[in-house]
Amino acid sequence: MFGMARDRILKQIRKSVLQEGYSLEFLLENFLAFSLKFYFLKKASKDRGTLSGEPYSFSRTTTYLDVPLQLQIKPVEFLTLLAGPQYSYLLNQRDVYTYGINSSAQEQQFKNDNIRKNILGFVIGADIMVSHFVLSGRMGWDFQTNNGDGTSSTPQYKNQWLQFTVGLKI
Repeated sequence: MFGMARDRILKQIRKSVLQEGYSLEFLLENFLAFSLKFYFLKKASKDRGTLSGEPYSFSRTTTYLDVPLQLQIKPVEFLTLLAGPQYSYLLNQRDVYTYGINSSAQEQQFKNDNIRKNILGFVIGADIMVSHFVLSGRMGWDFQTNNGDGTSSTPQYKNQWLQFTVGLKI
Protein backbone atom coordinates (compact mmCIF):
# COMPACT_ATOMS: atom_id res chain seq x y z
CA MET A 1 0.00 0.00 0.00
CA PHE A 2 1.25 3.52 -0.80
CA GLY A 3 0.23 6.63 1.14
CA MET A 4 0.85 10.36 1.36
CA ALA A 5 0.54 12.67 4.36
CA ARG A 6 0.76 16.37 5.11
CA ASP A 7 0.48 17.54 8.72
CA ARG A 8 0.87 20.84 10.48
CA ILE A 9 1.70 20.28 14.11
CA LEU A 10 1.73 23.17 16.55
CA LYS A 11 3.89 22.55 19.60
CA GLN A 12 3.76 25.00 22.45
CA ILE A 13 3.35 28.69 21.66
CA ARG A 14 6.71 29.43 20.06
CA LYS A 15 7.30 26.28 18.04
CA SER A 16 5.62 24.92 14.93
CA VAL A 17 6.21 21.92 12.69
CA LEU A 18 5.22 21.22 9.09
CA GLN A 19 5.49 17.61 7.96
CA GLU A 20 4.97 16.08 4.51
CA GLY A 21 5.68 12.53 3.57
CA TYR A 22 5.15 9.29 1.76
CA SER A 23 4.73 5.78 3.08
CA LEU A 24 4.94 2.21 1.88
CA GLU A 25 3.44 -0.75 3.68
CA PHE A 26 4.49 -4.33 3.08
CA LEU A 27 1.98 -6.92 4.29
CA LEU A 28 3.75 -9.98 5.75
CA GLU A 29 0.69 -11.77 7.16
CA ASN A 30 -2.93 -10.76 7.77
CA PHE A 31 -1.97 -9.39 11.17
CA LEU A 32 1.64 -8.31 10.52
CA ALA A 33 3.13 -5.63 8.25
CA PHE A 34 6.25 -3.54 7.86
CA SER A 35 6.08 0.16 7.00
CA LEU A 36 8.72 2.46 5.53
CA LYS A 37 8.01 6.19 5.54
CA PHE A 38 9.83 9.28 4.27
CA TYR A 39 8.92 12.62 5.85
CA PHE A 40 10.25 16.10 5.20
CA LEU A 41 9.95 17.87 8.53
CA LYS A 42 10.35 21.63 8.96
CA LYS A 43 10.67 22.82 12.56
CA ALA A 44 10.68 26.46 13.66
CA SER A 45 11.19 27.99 17.08
CA LYS A 46 11.56 31.53 18.41
CA ASP A 47 12.74 33.05 21.65
CA ARG A 48 13.01 36.64 22.86
CA GLY A 49 13.97 38.53 25.97
CA THR A 50 16.32 41.18 27.28
CA LEU A 51 20.05 41.00 27.85
CA SER A 52 21.84 43.87 29.64
CA GLY A 53 18.72 45.97 29.14
CA GLU A 54 18.65 45.45 25.34
CA PRO A 55 15.95 43.36 23.64
CA TYR A 56 17.06 40.27 21.74
CA SER A 57 15.40 37.60 19.64
CA PHE A 58 16.53 34.31 18.20
CA SER A 59 14.81 32.08 15.68
CA ARG A 60 15.86 28.74 14.25
CA THR A 61 14.32 26.85 11.35
CA THR A 62 15.52 23.33 10.57
CA THR A 63 14.61 20.91 7.79
CA TYR A 64 15.00 17.18 8.36
CA LEU A 65 14.41 14.04 6.35
CA ASP A 66 12.86 11.51 8.77
CA VAL A 67 12.77 7.82 7.91
CA PRO A 68 10.76 5.69 10.38
CA LEU A 69 10.90 1.91 9.91
CA GLN A 70 7.95 0.44 11.79
CA LEU A 71 6.67 -3.02 12.51
CA GLN A 72 2.85 -3.04 12.44
CA ILE A 73 0.84 -5.55 14.42
CA LYS A 74 -2.93 -5.80 13.78
CA PRO A 75 -4.48 -7.72 16.70
CA VAL A 76 -7.98 -6.89 15.37
CA GLU A 77 -9.12 -5.49 12.02
CA PHE A 78 -9.64 -1.88 13.21
CA LEU A 79 -6.49 -1.53 15.39
CA THR A 80 -2.82 -1.31 14.37
CA LEU A 81 0.04 -1.11 16.88
CA LEU A 82 3.36 0.31 15.61
CA ALA A 83 6.93 0.36 16.89
CA GLY A 84 10.35 0.85 15.41
CA PRO A 85 13.41 3.02 14.90
CA GLN A 86 13.42 6.40 13.20
CA TYR A 87 16.43 7.94 11.47
CA SER A 88 16.63 11.74 11.05
CA TYR A 89 18.96 13.54 8.65
CA LEU A 90 19.50 17.30 9.02
CA LEU A 91 19.24 18.94 5.58
CA ASN A 92 19.10 22.67 6.35
CA GLN A 93 19.35 25.03 9.33
CA ARG A 94 18.70 28.80 9.42
CA ASP A 95 19.43 30.90 12.54
CA VAL A 96 18.50 34.57 12.90
CA TYR A 97 19.90 36.60 15.83
CA THR A 98 18.74 40.12 16.69
CA TYR A 99 20.30 42.13 19.52
CA GLY A 100 19.27 45.76 19.89
CA ILE A 101 19.43 47.21 16.37
CA ASN A 102 21.89 44.57 15.08
CA SER A 103 20.76 41.47 13.23
CA SER A 104 22.51 38.54 11.58
CA ALA A 105 21.32 35.46 9.75
CA GLN A 106 23.19 32.23 9.11
CA GLU A 107 22.01 29.47 6.85
CA GLN A 108 23.66 26.10 6.39
CA GLN A 109 22.87 23.53 3.72
CA PHE A 110 23.99 20.07 4.78
CA LYS A 111 25.20 17.73 2.09
CA ASN A 112 24.79 14.55 4.04
CA ASP A 113 26.57 12.03 1.82
CA ASN A 114 27.25 9.74 4.76
CA ILE A 115 24.01 7.83 5.41
CA ARG A 116 25.47 6.70 8.76
CA LYS A 117 25.52 10.32 10.03
CA ASN A 118 22.07 10.72 11.59
CA ILE A 119 20.02 10.96 14.74
CA LEU A 120 18.47 7.68 15.82
CA GLY A 121 15.19 7.65 17.69
CA PHE A 122 12.38 5.26 18.55
CA VAL A 123 8.66 5.61 17.78
CA ILE A 124 5.63 3.75 19.14
CA GLY A 125 2.01 4.34 18.29
CA ALA A 126 -1.42 3.08 17.33
CA ASP A 127 -3.93 3.59 14.50
CA ILE A 128 -7.67 3.07 14.94
CA MET A 129 -9.88 2.71 11.86
CA VAL A 130 -13.45 4.01 12.10
CA SER A 131 -15.20 3.58 8.74
CA HIS A 132 -12.81 5.38 6.31
CA PHE A 133 -11.25 7.55 9.01
CA VAL A 134 -7.95 6.82 10.74
CA LEU A 135 -7.25 8.12 14.25
CA SER A 136 -3.53 7.96 15.02
CA GLY A 137 -1.27 8.60 17.96
CA ARG A 138 2.52 8.46 18.06
CA MET A 139 5.15 8.97 20.72
CA GLY A 140 8.85 9.19 19.99
CA TRP A 141 12.19 10.25 21.34
CA ASP A 142 15.77 10.66 20.12
CA PHE A 143 18.42 8.68 21.95
CA GLN A 144 21.58 8.54 19.84
CA THR A 145 23.58 10.69 17.42
CA ASN A 146 25.54 8.62 14.91
CA ASN A 147 28.64 10.55 13.80
CA GLY A 148 29.19 8.61 10.57
CA ASP A 149 32.63 7.28 11.53
CA GLY A 150 31.43 4.36 13.62
CA THR A 151 31.12 6.40 16.82
CA SER A 152 27.95 7.68 18.47
CA SER A 153 26.98 10.03 21.28
CA THR A 154 24.00 11.17 23.27
CA PRO A 155 22.28 14.10 21.47
CA GLN A 156 22.75 17.55 22.99
CA TYR A 157 19.00 18.09 22.59
CA LYS A 158 16.83 14.98 22.90
CA ASN A 159 13.59 15.61 21.06
CA GLN A 160 10.52 13.98 22.56
CA TRP A 161 7.12 14.29 20.97
CA LEU A 162 3.50 13.25 20.98
CA GLN A 163 1.52 13.36 17.75
CA PHE A 164 -2.20 12.91 17.15
CA THR A 165 -3.69 12.89 13.65
CA VAL A 166 -6.99 12.24 11.90
CA GLY A 167 -6.85 10.94 8.35
CA LEU A 168 -9.06 9.64 5.56
CA LYS A 169 -8.25 6.25 4.00
CA ILE A 170 -9.28 6.01 0.38
